[in-house]
Amino acid sequence: MVYASIASVFSGGVFGDHCSPISDTTIMSSIFSGCDHLDHVNTQLPYALTAGFVSAVMLLLFAAGLQNGWALLAIAVPLLVVLHRLLSEWYGARVGIPGCRVPVYVVGSAYEENTQGRK
Repeated sequence: MVYASIASVFSGGVFGDHCSPISDTTIMSSIFSGCDHLDHVNTQLPYALTAGFVSAVMLLLFAAGLQNGWALLAIAVPLLVVLHRLLSEWYGARVGIPGCRVPVYVVGSAYEENTQGRK
């Protein structure tokens, strides 16, 4: 029960930090990235709500009797991956991104080949 309480406090703190428009990290992130502060908060909300939802589901499963941490983790990770993919496709379709999915940028050899002439 102690671990569930600690996990609940941590997840609530992170959730509040991402959703609060007056959080110091939210303000600094929007300033340093050069975007409007409320736009930054609005882009963080769907992801924070998704993580908060999964945390609440895990707490309910724990309260229902599933107290094996590895089993809860085995449920939470695929649930987060699926919800992130659905959220990415929904947001991509909403803002008109081709392919209806927000791209994931990976820096690697293809990135270096494309930027050779720009130096």
